[in-house]
Amino acid sequence: MSAQQSLHISIVCDPQRSVVVSACAGSGKTWLLVARLVRILLSGESPRSILALTFTRKAAQEMRERLYQLLQSWTTFSDPEIIKALMERGLDAEAAQTQLQAARTLYPRLLSNPHTVSIDTFHGWFGRLLAGAPVSMGAQSGFTLREDAKRLQEECLEDWWASMPSDILRQYEYLIDQLGSAQANQFLFGTNGLVQQKGAWVFFKKACEARGECVTQALRKCCNTLSQPNPLLTKLQESTASLELRMLHDAFSNGGVRDQQGLTELSAALDALEQQQFDKALHLLIPVFMTRDELPRSRKDNDAASKAIQTYLEGQNYDLNRFIAIRLAWASACEQFVEWQSQQQALALNQAWFSIGTAMLEHIERAKERMRVRDFDDLELGVAQMISDPHVAAYWQARLDARYRHILIDEFQDTNPLQWQILRAWLAAYGEDHQKPKVFIVGDPKQSIYRFRRADPRLFTAATHFLQKHDQAHLEQQNTTRRNAPAIVEAVNRIFTSDQIPKAYRFQIQKTLWHAPDIPSHANLAHGEACRLPLIPIIDEPQANARDNALALPHLDRRETGAKQQRLLEGQRLAQLIDTVMRTRLVLDEEVDPSNHQQRNHVWRPARPGDFLVLVKRRQYLPEYEEALRHANLLFESPRLGGLLETLEVDDLIALLTILSNPNHDLALAQILRSPLYGMNEAQMQMLSELVQSNRGYRNWWEVLSHANDHPYAYVFLGIAQQLMAWMELAKHLPVHDLLDHVYYSGDIRCKYASVCQARDRDQVLANLDAFLELALNLDGGRYPSLGRFISQLKQMRRGDQDETPDEGEMRGEVPLDDEGDDVDEGDLIWTPTQSPTANNGFA
Repeated sequence: MSAQQSLHISIVCDPQRSVVVSACAGSGKTWLLVARLVRILLSGESPRSILALTFTRKAAQEMRERLYQLLQSWTTFSDPEIIKALMERGLDAEAAQTQLQAARTLYPRLLSNPHTVSIDTFHGWFGRLLAGAPVSMGAQSGFTLREDAKRLQEECLEDWWASMPSDILRQYEYLIDQLGSAQANQFLFGTNGLVQQKGAWVFFKKACEARGECVTQALRKCCNTLSQPNPLLTKLQESTASLELRMLHDAFSNGGVRDQQGLTELSAALDALEQQQFDKALHLLIPVFMTRDELPRSRKDNDAASKAIQTYLEGQNYDLNRFIAIRLAWASACEQFVEWQSQQQALALNQAWFSIGTAMLEHIERAKERMRVRDFDDLELGVAQMISDPHVAAYWQARLDARYRHILIDEFQDTNPLQWQILRAWLAAYGEDHQKPKVFIVGDPKQSIYRFRRADPRLFTAATHFLQKHDQAHLEQQNTTRRNAPAIVEAVNRIFTSDQIPKAYRFQIQKTLWHAPDIPSHANLAHGEACRLPLIPIIDEPQANARDNALALPHLDRRETGAKQQRLLEGQRLAQLIDTVMRTRLVLDEEVDPSNHQQRNHVWRPARPGDFLVLVKRRQYLPEYEEALRHANLLFESPRLGGLLETLEVDDLIALLTILSNPNHDLALAQILRSPLYGMNEAQMQMLSELVQSNRGYRNWWEVLSHANDHPYAYVFLGIAQQLMAWMELAKHLPVHDLLDHVYYSGDIRCKYASVCQARDRDQVLANLDAFLELALNLDGGRYPSLGRFISQLKQMRRGDQDETPDEGEMRGEVPLDDEGDDVDEGDLIWTPTQSPTANNGFA
């Protein structure tokens, strides 16, 4: 209860009210959400009338476990304990007494109910909605959900480039000409490309069609000069143009050095004008009246005249003000031309972008139809289109209305516009109907970490205003954490109130309810401790001269780049700090009272490896941190994604499978022969190479390995070849998993790798070998009909994003090392030892 002192729990948990909770990290947002679920169930609502949404399966599972564990514990609680728990969740004493029996029996009633509480991710819920849609609505049934969006996109576009229509090819060549290859591909496939913004594009196109116009017409409305003629060309075609420019030419010729800077271009423009070459003349005039920077601007001296020009004009009896007016008029025409030209170019670029993007999306959709697959974006878009379609919206509304009475959304700051559009359309359709579902959303805009998935923290404010206007929702703001010690909270406040933070960024000073127990011998730890690691200097990498040989300064190791070395140094300093803390600091923990097993006592104990949590902003450099921790003999557990196929041991196994599929692959064969699989030495490898290069008729390394017998290593070579040939025979009819299982056993793979790797790496290497075996079973259900297709799939997975490729093997009992997770503020490297589930009094 103390952790929620500053919240109006009776309002927040009231099932009859819509509530928005904006709360900082460690303030108990998940506790509130589960408490709200309990109050809804106690009010007599059916479990099937509740929809709780979050963003990851892990978060959904945690929410489900917390709910069931709480209700299960109540079955063994005494009456006073249950009443206390109900009062902590917003009931008064009388209501708690009334609900006592219902609370005690809620768990068995929930288990026996044929309907369960819907606790799911957005995409899981969208998938269920589409799967249950009638065929008449156009929803495809029987599709497979693909989570590897990037790899799926590559598969769909494999035949795109070769079969690109001629009109689209011209548009693509125009983009290449204007932007260059790299920028053109970023334009098409980057974050703002139509492929990534498919939902926004579909609804924009529909809106244009509803107004009876094409997208190009809508774009033209944004460009206010497109309908106007070329302003500089119009100026050049005036009868006085030649006379005015000659007057300016004479004045500039008799001016100072600065005045004569554009004289050459002005002379050339006059010659072009006399020959009626207007296009040439207008481009020559730009540097005369505009600056030469990337975005031309009007020259500062266009509205004045130097003393030298003034003296010349006085001698010619020419009006100074008229000279300035003419000069300004030409400068204004040039400035208008630059704007007019940029809008013309923008229109042409966007027309090319729209044409290519639309054709590409249509091609991808046709490919998905053939493969009968969908990705997450398809789920969102499919539901959004159906719920906004007037022909089927009534069906959707009736179906949703009949089921859901309560909607709860966790981490709302990570909602994207399309997800909010779906929810908003559903809720807005009720109008003033008081039977609309009650909504509970909780989150913290400061913790929006899914912006790469189009999450927009501004939607939190938009949703708050919508619910307040249409459902009289109560807004509750909580800036008091129960997780962090005062020193950590003070550090956070100093960072977010510094001058470097934009004034528009709304931040409210945070407080903490955490306090150390009264243990006088360690009073110096009561405030916590926060420290900052010193910055690592930038490591400049040598830049080879463009004329030098490309191999003049090669990296001996692909990991030895400046950025990776810098992260490795950071990891080493981090490891040193962890070691120091373990030797010099104590951690607050709880232990069971020996005399009363129901009671826990607070104790200070030395820090252990499992108390530390390392949070980094990007997983790209996790291998460097891991390497530093390994060298410091610090055990850790890393959920780094995408690392399995990049490990040396798995790379060796992929090379082995390649040889079993194609023994003539010299590079793969050399890799497995030199690897721990066979461990051939330098002399043996040299012998292989010399035999291939001899004139004995050997075309590749495999022929030498399997046939050459007139050399000192014939026994070794033939033994390896016989084993490989036995595995090749098995590969013809065994599934990949069964083949690998046999290879692991007959080749003693795990022992070979365990015997050669260092002790600190052994557990991870063995875990990776097991993970690769599991991958062979799980990948497409282990249904690959050939080894070649399996290897091809592995290659595609390697080309995918890190979060779309398999994880490294999981090890137990080690220090967690994680990338950004829920409830953490962004930072380059945040390190904090974690103690009990309810406290963090360590470092940040």
